[in-house]
Formats: sequence, C-alpha cells, structure tokens
Amino acid sequence: MTFRMTLDFKKQAADFILETSNQHILSNFDKNDKMNRTIKINIDTTSLELRRNCFPGRTSTEDYYEDYHVTCVMIIENQILHSAFYLEWNSTNTALQLAVCNKKIKINKCKQETKKRR
Repeated sequence: MTFRMTLDFKKQAADFILETSNQHILSNFDKNDKMNRTIKINIDTTSLELRRNCFPGRTSTEDYYEDYHVTCVMIIENQILHSAFYLEWNSTNTALQLAVCNKKIKINKCKQETKKRR
C-alpha cells in the first residue's frame, strides 16, 4: 500500500511543526540578544533547523525586525517529508505567526525513501 498525504494528514503535520517550532524558538532564542543564530533540533523522527534573521532599523524611524526560517524534515510511514517556511512576530510582538510571504505550511514528500528495515 502506498503512502498518501490526505488534507487531514497535512493539517495535522503542519500543526505539529508550527507548535514545535514555536516552542523551540521561545525557549532557545533570547529576545534581547538580537543576533543571527541557527539551532538544530532532533526529536525522534523529526529534525528542525531554526534560523533567526535579524534586521536592525537603518534609520531612527525604522524599527528592529526579526524573522525565523524553519526547515523541518520528518519521517512518517517510511516516507521522508519536508517543509520550509518563515515565522515572524505579530504586530504586538507577543506571538509568532506565519510570515506574510507564507500562506500556509506546505508539506512535501521527498523523492528518496528511507532505508527499509531489515
């Protein structure tokens, strides 16, 4: 039987990735640091790479801005799935949300399958 990504499966995977990313960003990045930084996290069959991009204001009227590039690779039902997207702070800097350039989190199957267990 071949693996099929249903809409329900994609929604559950996207919710998992978003929640996991938010938790790790909040716990691993210091808001006062304001330095570019990348962290890699491996949890069971999921690997996350979280990269903070800092943009200091160039003039006194421009505010400091930062976003996070999230790359996720996970293995489900012997399939390697991949997702990459950006998160940014909402207008009140209280919560992370999908960046304007992302409409939703896309989950893609990688062409290469994991090695079958012997």
